[in-house]
Amino acid sequence: REVVLIKNFRVPLEKYVIEIPAGLRDEPGETPLEVAQRELLEESGYEGTSFVEVPAWPYRAGSSNGIIQAFIATDVRKVKDNITGDAMEDITVMEVPLDGLLDLYFDLSEDTLFQPEILALYQMARHLKLV
Repeated sequence: REVVLIKNFRVPLEKYVIEIPAGLRDEPGETPLEVAQRELLEESGYEGTSFVEVPAWPYRAGSSNGIIQAFIATDVRKVKDNITGDAMEDITVMEVPLDGLLDLYFDLSEDTLFQPEILALYQMARHLKLV
């Protein structure tokens, strides 16, 4: 009944952003699922046993041709502590009760933003009866 999120300092915004663990396809031939599994572990220290793919959506369709491919991981377990991210990241792992997501969104400090895709993915998980 919790969701694993990260709080990451984003230099261009000069703010922290609460996000889902995510990343780019860094290795040739890496599948979207492999990226999701790798990034979940690298950015949160969690591994999942089940990943459900959800429909892709455009990333800033007015200025980019990027597509976001997302997965909802269930049955996750912590396997690594002291996650800091790479040299460009300042990551704090957050375990947030599902019923507290909206409270978190509406009660942020001035130095923190919230990635709205988190709420969309929660609704997708509910629709798919994963939560």
